[in-house]
Amino acid sequence: MKKVFSQNDSRWKNDILGENGTIGGIGCLMTSVTMMLNWYGHSETPKTLNQKLIDSGGYLGNLFIWGVIPILFSDVMWGGLVNTIDPLTKTQMDFIRAKIDEGIPVILQIDTIPATSKLDEHWVLAVDYDGDDFMVADPWDGVVKRITSWGAKPQEVIYAYAYYKGKPAATTEKTITIPVKERDWLVGGATVRKQVAEYLEIADADNASFESIQRVIAGIKSSVTDYQTKWKTEEAERKNREEQVSRLKEQLTNEKSLRKELNKKLNEAITSVPTITKVYEDRILVMQGQIDTMGKEKGELNNQLKDCKLQNPIEKLSVSQVIEVLINKILRK
Repeated sequence: MKKVFSQNDSRWKNDILGENGTIGGIGCLMTSVTMMLNWYGHSETPKTLNQKLIDSGGYLGNLFIWGVIPILFSDVMWGGLVNTIDPLTKTQMDFIRAKIDEGIPVILQIDTIPATSKLDEHWVLAVDYDGDDFMVADPWDGVVKRITSWGAKPQEVIYAYAYYKGKPAATTEKTITIPVKERDWLVGGATVRKQVAEYLEIADADNASFESIQRVIAGIKSSVTDYQTKWKTEEAERKNREEQVSRLKEQLTNEKSLRKELNKKLNEAITSVPTITKVYEDRILVMQGQIDTMGKEKGELNNQLKDCKLQNPIEKLSVSQVIEVLINKILRK
């Protein structure tokens, strides 16, 4: 890849695009076209190309006008645009691969969240392929990556493709003489950088820039930070649940002790029932004997009273006289 740009570069991300957009917000297509122009040897940046498009009527509202590019750059010809709502056919996939083989990068419109029914539109520049997988320069972060990194097959992710014809810029190589020690240091550094890029799964590891590696590492650090924050939250929640479980265990232990004490008292009460019953049975027998004795005494008094009535009609005696008669009767015995 000749040159990769990010629409979110601080040097131009806040520049107005079209009528009321910004390069950072909606400049993915224009940034992809910028990378395509650099492929053909033009030294443009998203900032410079955006200004040229504004000056020459290259936007309709916020919409990019494809036909303005050949007017601004006479060595670049418009190739065509194909829109499709259906998954790409093998013929269409072969067409894109053929253009890349010819040295022509292909601008792709993709759905960044293919799992939803809504088209989450984004434009990227396809510069290479690996079977059915395309290597694309992503203008969002300025990184070359696999199109499958968006979570679906290219046939399901791509909704449109377009291209401009031009002559790829010739690579000019300068030969310089450097000391062996410095050469080995540079080769070692390049090797390490490539190894790091390969380890980070950066496409085109041979040409991975230090900035692209930094961006990937920054993304990893951000993910680690998010994970650590999530872990701390889950750890705090776990400790809170452990405390709740501990309190429940303590409560359960107290309830078991209380239940054990109540069972003990109940067993003691059940054990003492026969003894208490015997005591009351004995008392009942004593009282029954007393009742029997009183009944006998009552019978004797009734007999004595009858005798008194025979000897002295009781209705003619006063209460004191009746008592006196009874006392005398008892004394005689």
